[in-house]
Amino acid sequence: MLERDMWWKIVIVGVLTALGIASILPFEKKIKKGIDLAGGYTLLYELDDSGLEGADRTGLSQRVIEVLRRRVDPKGVYNLVWRVGGNRIEIQMPAPSKEVQETRKQYESLQQELQDTILRRSTIVSAVSRVDNRETAFAKLAKGVPSRVALLNDAAKAYDELRAMDAVIADPDKTRNAVLAALQLPADQRQAAFAPLIQELPERKDPIDALVKAYDEHMAAQAASQPTSQPTIDDATAKRLAYESALQRVLDVAIDKSVELETKFDAAIGAVVSTNLDVNQLLALLEMKPRDPARKTRLDAMVKEFPGLGGLVEQIVDQNDKLATHGDAARDVWKIRRICSGS
Repeated sequence: MLERDMWWKIVIVGVLTALGIASILPFEKKIKKGIDLAGGYTLLYELDDSGLEGADRTGLSQRVIEVLRRRVDPKGVYNLVWRVGGNRIEIQMPAPSKEVQETRKQYESLQQELQDTILRRSTIVSAVSRVDNRETAFAKLAKGVPSRVALLNDAAKAYDELRAMDAVIADPDKTRNAVLAALQLPADQRQAAFAPLIQELPERKDPIDALVKAYDEHMAAQAASQPTSQPTIDDATAKRLAYESALQRVLDVAIDKSVELETKFDAAIGAVVSTNLDVNQLLALLEMKPRDPARKTRLDAMVKEFPGLGGLVEQIVDQNDKLATHGDAARDVWKIRRICSGS
């Protein structure tokens, strides 16, 4: 009798054990592991309560947590653990599922691919300053934006013009000596002497013509001031100042041209930079609800503006929306960190 009762007890215990095990299968779905087992992230913040009175310090950490909860996880669906220790706040965030991790990995890879299409000024300047294989370098920098090649060629042309002008202004004494030497020649020989200077910079022609006139008037007034008389001396002084001013204007042509070419070069570089897709704008659009008509309209406009990157943008949007459907988008540790830091 006792033996039969023992067997019934064993059967009952076995059945209850089996039912208990069945109720928690599969383990990964029924049992929530802690961060130490399942993995996850911990964010630790220390509140700066210096300058606060005792009453204001009381409960400060808890008040801050309430604010952060409303901003980070208002519905309390992301299983965040909030802890307070003095003036420190600890936020524990479980790792997302493997499916979400894989989706996020693809999403981040696509984001990096988009980031790699961004051209920075230093990269552009390095490319246009090459003396050989420019076409190959420009083709590599196109990165899905065909219009860049023509703009890079324009920037290269502007760069070459600027560097050529640098050589002109590098030795101002050479230009000054050439101008003075030409002025001292007989009138019928000046044109030939000034020709190389005008050919180098056509903008010099009018200032040189004005200089020749001012020089001749200066020399005539100087000769007329002998013997000296106050009116003729005053006139000679005025003519000398006019001549010196005209000479300086001729010398300044190269400097003015250099400034003009520098502005042109900067504009050409800016035109290339403007072909970069605004990643921050794309991220802002991704924050909008997927069914928002304004989101679709602006995304379509972005794809139209950057047709070479349209496929990449669409893939990023698709992966972002997949993350949103899993409800894990807000569990991105970097996003939570950004929200907390900005609160």
